[in-house]
Amino acid sequence: MKPSFLLMWSRRLCKLPLFLTLCFLPLAQEGRSQCATGFLENWRLCATGSTLTEGTASVITLSVTRGLGVSGVSAEFTVGVPSSLATGASSGTVSISSSASTSTTASFIVQPANTNLYEGRRTFSLSARRTDSTESTSIAGLSGVINDDESPPSFTLSAHPTSWSESASSVSVSLTATLGSSIGKSLSVTFSASGTSNYSVSASQTRTISQGSTTASASLTFTPVNDNVDEPNSRITISARSNDPGIGTATTTVTQFDNDASESLSFSNRSVIVTEGSTAKYSVSLSVRPSASVTVSISHASGDSDISVTSPSGGSLTFTTGNWNVGQEVT
Repeated sequence: MKPSFLLMWSRRLCKLPLFLTLCFLPLAQEGRSQCATGFLENWRLCATGSTLTEGTASVITLSVTRGLGVSGVSAEFTVGVPSSLATGASSGTVSISSSASTSTTASFIVQPANTNLYEGRRTFSLSARRTDSTESTSIAGLSGVINDDESPPSFTLSAHPTSWSESASSVSVSLTATLGSSIGKSLSVTFSASGTSNYSVSASQTRTISQGSTTASASLTFTPVNDNVDEPNSRITISARSNDPGIGTATTTVTQFDNDASESLSFSNRSVIVTEGSTAKYSVSLSVRPSASVTVSISHASGDSDISVTSPSGGSLTFTTGNWNVGQEVT
């Protein structure tokens, strides 16, 4: 077979770039035949029944299908399943005559062990190797699935301390991720939080909950930004993300308290004397920089009804994060 023919075939079947000659199909699904194609020669290993449930006996049937470019050739393959799954033989022989498109089949009784511990969804490999040729053709890349019959345990995250002030120079937060019960495998857990303009946080940390254990610990360092801006307290979400989709991600919340006083008004004069027929002025500013623009309404509240506010026009002052401490005149 000419190499260019193989490359064109691979492009058409797999819709991948021309330099790829191995096509991997999706993981096995219940009741469907899944296939993987061998390298160089286009033999295809196919399997049915390769979606398994823990503790339940099943039958996996393997066969080899002739691909393009290998017509008129007979072949023999040794096919097999992992010996850890097989209740009997884990390998067998299938053959394909020169005039057939599909080989004989080999069936294997398999039963994944029921450990009574959660292990999650996992995969196993099926393979075939040509045994009647000096040029060996191996077919790999075909995977079966084992579904766990145990429910995932609970997964929680705790933190200490759970709060601090913006004035702190830095805070080390100790974190513990906890499983509700031990599981039948090790579990990778990544601890992380996202920084904002109010604080920065150290890089994420990855730890392992060993098989038989239920906890993993790490710490993250938070560095507050001690500004002069009155703003809401920062509620920070910390996550512990596991590498098992069934167990998922645990979260907890900590709080960074703002240490700035609420916006208050500063006056150049607390009182003014207005002579009849004349005017008096004073200025107003904010004592603390706000986190957003603040509007202050100016109006006559009590006293001589002949006195009114003539400036600013519209009777209001606007203070921004840039001019909050600059006095604005009231007449």
